[in-house]
Amino acid sequence: MRSKSAILVILLSAAVAVLSGCKAEEQGRPTTYEKGVYGGKADKKLTGEQVRSLRHRGGLQRQ
Repeated sequence: MRSKSAILVILLSAAVAVLSGCKAEEQGRPTTYEKGVYGGKADKKLTGEQVRSLRHRGGLQRQ
């Protein structure tokens, strides 16, 4: 009787582990990719202030 309970617990634990991988936010995402093609959204153009800030931070790394 104990072994049946243990097997049941193991099977239920395995079922929970498998089903937890089926998250709603992961459904409909791309699963195939084309080499060399970016499938995400296009980047926004940086403002002048953002470019200056990045150049300043890059300069700090060279020191």
